[in-house]
Order: sequence, then structure tokens, then C-alpha cells
Amino acid sequence: MRKYIFVVFCLIAMMGCNTSNVSGTSTSTTTTTTEIKNKGIKVAGKEFVGAPTKEKSMSGCEGCGERGSFEFSATENKVSFIWSGSDIMDGGTYEQVGNKITIESMYGDTYTFTVSEDGQEITDDKYKGVFRDTQYPWK
Repeated sequence: MRKYIFVVFCLIAMMGCNTSNVSGTSTSTTTTTTEIKNKGIKVAGKEFVGAPTKEKSMSGCEGCGERGSFEFSATENKVSFIWSGSDIMDGGTYEQVGNKITIESMYGDTYTFTVSEDGQEITDDKYKGVFRDTQYPWK
């Protein structure tokens, strides 16, 4: 009986090691594939907007109902934007490397975004807010 328990224990331990090894390989392969697919997708000249909201602007909450938007210049690395729920426009410069966008705002803040595989959306890496290319409207 002890032999069987020992053999079962060893099999479970080996399977656990193999599983973590395989999933680690799969994750890095997926990341590489995503980066390759996004190499040709550029945000220059595009505008992205947040999802529609039912909230309305009101006194004391002027930004309520603001969907948020990011407008990337087609000729320069400049961007104008307003965050969802805000009433303050911001702007600055941006750099895109592969599927990653880094924005340096005129207020000195740095924001990073990830471009989706199909190029239709950008996602704020910190807060996970999603903004969609205006060529592909929200439903």
C-alpha cells in the first residue's frame, strides 16, 4: 500500500511540474504572437472614444457623462485627450512601439496603453479603461 501511495504522490508531483512548465511556454508564445500582429497597426491620425454612458453633465459634476477620448495627430507625435468622467482637456506627446503607447501629458504625467490585436481599441494599462477607434462605433 505504501508503494502505491508513493507512486501516486510522485506522479502528481511530476504532473504539477510539467503543467507549470507548459503554461509558461504558452504564455510567452502568445505575447510574442500578439506583438508581431500589432507591429503594423498605428494610432497616428486616429481618434478613440470611451464607451457610451447614461450619466449626464450637471452642476458640480461637469465631467459626468464624458466618455473620454484620445485624438492622435497624423503628422506629429502629439495627442489631445480627455479622461472619462473629466471636464479637463489634456494633451502632450506620445510614442508608439509595437502595440504599446506611452503618453507624456503637458502636466507631466505618464500614461501607457495597449493596442488591441485588431487595432480597434486601446486599453489604459493602469485603470483598464477601454477606448474604441471611431471607425468602429460602440454598439
